[in-house]
Amino acid sequence: NILLGAVKYGIGSCWMANIKVRKIKSLLEVPDKYQVKHVISLGYPDEESFMEPYEDSYKYWKNPDGTMHVPKRDLDDIIFKIF
Repeated sequence: NILLGAVKYGIGSCWMANIKVRKIKSLLEVPDKYQVKHVISLGYPDEESFMEPYEDSYKYWKNPDGTMHVPKRDLDDIIFKIF
């Protein structure tokens, strides 16, 4: 999908659902016959970020050198397996 394709080219992305639909439709001149449900922002990152294992908070933090740390849960904790 577009998010994975962006990574291939070093482009950062963010899928957003909590959006101001009317404002976005007006800004982008989206015809009324279409619904806007989500928005994907794309751009080249201006900082480095690293995934960290989730422990007790999802709060991001930055080191003094500006490196962003992003807590994430392990896939085994969020994927339901039936076999």
